[in-house]
Amino acid sequence: MKIKKIKKENYFGKKIYKKINKIQNYKLEITKAIKENKFKLYIQPKYNTQTKEMSGGEILIRWNKNNEIIYPNKFINNLEKNRIIYKIDLFVLNKICKKLEEWNKNNKLNKIKISINQSQKNLLNKSYLNLINKIINKYNFEKKYLEIELTESIFIKDRNKVKELEKELHKLGVQVSIDDFGTGYSSYYLLSEIQIDVIKLDKKLFDNLENEKAKIIVEAIVNLAKKLEIEIVAEGIETEEQYQFAKKLNCDEIQGYYFSKAIPLEDFEKNYK
Repeated sequence: MKIKKIKKENYFGKKIYKKINKIQNYKLEITKAIKENKFKLYIQPKYNTQTKEMSGGEILIRWNKNNEIIYPNKFINNLEKNRIIYKIDLFVLNKICKKLEEWNKNNKLNKIKISINQSQKNLLNKSYLNLINKIINKYNFEKKYLEIELTESIFIKDRNKVKELEKELHKLGVQVSIDDFGTGYSSYYLLSEIQIDVIKLDKKLFDNLENEKAKIIVEAIVNLAKKLEIEIVAEGIETEEQYQFAKKLNCDEIQGYYFSKAIPLEDFEKNYK
């Protein structure tokens, strides 16, 4: 019986060792990819709904792995599961703050707002907030042109921590937005609890415009946001019908394939001087 137990323990010991070794190798791979500039920043432009002028953009990331472009849905979950998403988050924040400082110094693209996503797990960590603080204050730019996106799900986890997070971010002078707004149960309660600068209306809200009830709901959300003096971004706008509806409702900005897909950040700079 003892021999069998030892064999079983050895089996699980080897299994755990392999798992730890796999995680360590993945961390090294990510660190190396960051150093070798294998993670590329893209931007999905946002446009003023009424004038159609470019007014900002959301930063997205791609991984150039062995000459193949890997999209976030293929690696972000792994990064979060292995608790190394902070490496990518800090990488993106550093890059964008540096870019905003550069634009500010050169008086180029210095009046557009750039939004970035940060892992919700990281944002609720006090020590990570301290890192954000140091990075943002390291660079010289108007902080109101940096927007950090939250998702509705973060509010469900710990409301008190989210309230504190919002206050800390606003102390830094940055804008706070809620992504994918309007599809969850706590969206509206959230608006009454914390100060939000921007809401991004979820793409699903514009995918069913042939349904009159759906249109009434979207209109109600926009009217509510307007009364609360919150900026409104219509996400996932892909058709003329969707654009005209967002324009009619007086959404502040639109984002989606109707105007532009995500493009490399360097191309964005060349196109919008």
